[in-house]
Amino acid sequence: MMAVISVGCSAIANSSAPYIAPYYNDKQGAISFTFDDGFQHEVDDALEIIDPLGIKGTFFLIPTRVDTIPSQSIHWDQAKSMVEHGHELGTHDAIKPRLHEIPIEQVVQKINGGGRLIEQNTGQQSVSFAMPGGSKNNPEIEAIIYEQHYFFRKSEKLPNAIKAGYGSAGKRVWDDHKTRAQIEESVSQGKWFIPVIHSVVNGYSPFKSKEEFKAHCEWVVSKEHVIWIAPLGEVGRYVYERDAATLDVTSQTSNSLTFKLTHTLQDKAVFNHPLTVVIPETGAVSAKATDASGQSLETSVKDGKILVNALPNGQTVAVTW
Repeated sequence: MMAVISVGCSAIANSSAPYIAPYYNDKQGAISFTFDDGFQHEVDDALEIIDPLGIKGTFFLIPTRVDTIPSQSIHWDQAKSMVEHGHELGTHDAIKPRLHEIPIEQVVQKINGGGRLIEQNTGQQSVSFAMPGGSKNNPEIEAIIYEQHYFFRKSEKLPNAIKAGYGSAGKRVWDDHKTRAQIEESVSQGKWFIPVIHSVVNGYSPFKSKEEFKAHCEWVVSKEHVIWIAPLGEVGRYVYERDAATLDVTSQTSNSLTFKLTHTLQDKAVFNHPLTVVIPETGAVSAKATDASGQSLETSVKDGKILVNALPNGQTVAVTW
């Protein structure tokens, strides 16, 4: 039996043995567009631009305000529709009162209660959290966040993540050229770029117009051959699984291979995103992969490599080429 254990991105670059790709579909880096607050005009402006481009974003809602201020916040029916179209809903809160200034019982209700509201009204579990502006983090608040959420945008625990504010109350200047350079550099380093956006026009928007933000998004999409564009929770699932995964190659011939993929994370219901297994094979023209039940898995051949997207559930996967 041969065993190959997932290692860091720098170590696998020259590997001739099968390995787990750093990002889904063997992309070099990742980007997750995040949008805060859930105000109606802000959400509508963002969706107007990203939906036609196929970009799926993470929208951090203030759950207690959804449906309560019709002229400002989106409604739960729109939130549910966004989930159905592949967007992620995360938990956020209002600027005031600040979390570190209120009784801990209220903090629990705002964070965990807010997450439950999202799940109850949309069917999507809220796994991502964004700290409201002005609130200070402390160990007690962070522990509450991680009771129900796995991905805390402010945290340094997100692997290889770079958080980039697109506009703020104090500084509204934004340079698309510099931002593109930042993204390209992060991709070259195998990192995960996370834009933080409040609004496309008005408010905290740094953009001169919708057209400027649209042009930026179009440029990002043009880089999809190297960048995985996906919501925060989706990329988070992948990178957490990747870093906790083991790839066991159980047999291998000149045109076939079988392997098992597992991870050590406890919550298997949440951490169930397929991982991309890369099989270096310069002679392959086409390939096919099936799991233990005979179900075909997404498989492709690119640049002398076979890519197989498989769940890390311990099932035997058979690949032929």
